[in-house]
Amino acid sequence: MALGSSKTKAFDSHKMVYTALAWYGYWELQSESRRAKYVHAIYRVFILSYVIWYNTVQIYNAVTSFVDVDKSVQWPGVDLVLTDLAFVIKLSCFMINTKKLKAINDQIKGPMFHADTRQDEKFIMENYITYRKIFKIINICMTFSVVGWLSYRNFQAWTGRLHAMPELYFSINFDSKLSLAKAIAVQSMRSIWTGFGHVTLDLLIFSYYLQAVHQLRLIKHNMKHLFDSDNTTRQRRYSGRFQYLDETCADIKTRFVYYIRRHQNIVGLINNVNDIFGFGIATHIFFMTFGICFAIYDASAAGIYDPAAAYWGIILLFHLGQTCFFCYFGSLLESESDTLSTSVYSSNWTEVSPKFRRMIVITICNWQTPITVKLCGLLPLSLNTFVSMCRLAYSMFAMLLSVK
Repeated sequence: MALGSSKTKAFDSHKMVYTALAWYGYWELQSESRRAKYVHAIYRVFILSYVIWYNTVQIYNAVTSFVDVDKSVQWPGVDLVLTDLAFVIKLSCFMINTKKLKAINDQIKGPMFHADTRQDEKFIMENYITYRKIFKIINICMTFSVVGWLSYRNFQAWTGRLHAMPELYFSINFDSKLSLAKAIAVQSMRSIWTGFGHVTLDLLIFSYYLQAVHQLRLIKHNMKHLFDSDNTTRQRRYSGRFQYLDETCADIKTRFVYYIRRHQNIVGLINNVNDIFGFGIATHIFFMTFGICFAIYDASAAGIYDPAAAYWGIILLFHLGQTCFFCYFGSLLESESDTLSTSVYSSNWTEVSPKFRRMIVITICNWQTPITVKLCGLLPLSLNTFVSMCRLAYSMFAMLLSVK
């Protein structure tokens, strides 16, 4: 099979998330119609203006509510404000680096990330299927959570049991049906364009890490079987003068160098993704440490049979899951790259010439250092970081209880 001739392309796993980002107004519409692009451009301006306005007012009112002693401290909205702040930072990183993202996408669409054989295509198809499952499951869970949350809040508001939405720092009075409808509209728009947009933006980052993981698996498989030879070749080699495998098959060295370059492209992909989203992910982990702490505090303050406890329990699981996914993919990437040198050593490298073996030894030594994702060059993105974050959040929660 010729290079890049497979039906399944590496970029196919990223198309669905970019389509979703276009629906939420964060990415340009991929369409040949000028009218559709023009309407979508107006739609993007409206959505981005709303997101900037909402989050600016929300964060400002949240800060002033803590500074002004005349206002009561609204603990139930603190962790959501932190979530909004983390989203704004990640969205800013995304919007500022659109050119870099297009360069990354062009790199993935290039021949270095395509399949050479049917076995390579299986790895790319596996990446597509795995990511599609993750995309669907997260969006289904998000939909049920948002619909249930809005239904519960709206039911409380319409029955007169709720006189203010604690998730909002806006000054909305529930004395009239018009103000109540305004609050519900603001919450619904927040859920769609901020909540789903935030999750979709995280899914975009997950897609790049998952792409690198399956590309590493592809390299490991090909490196392990690179020097395999059948019995016919073996008999031909031993029937006359002894010849090394790379002397009878000149294509081996070319393919070996090709997979080294492919590995370098994967490292470059991870470095570019970290340059774009590294600061956003680092601030996300920082804010979510406080968000988890406040969610535990709010859940513990509510009674066992209080629906608010279940509500904040769901928010807590959302914070934990959102952060755990980042750390999980960072650890998975490090684990896959850590076994890369072992796959080369497990191949039939003894059948090649001593000169070629020196290249193999150098490659094994270089690949013994795994790919470690470090946010801002300091914070490693791994499950150990996630555990440390949870411990710190619980320590802060215990401190809040002690000073309560």
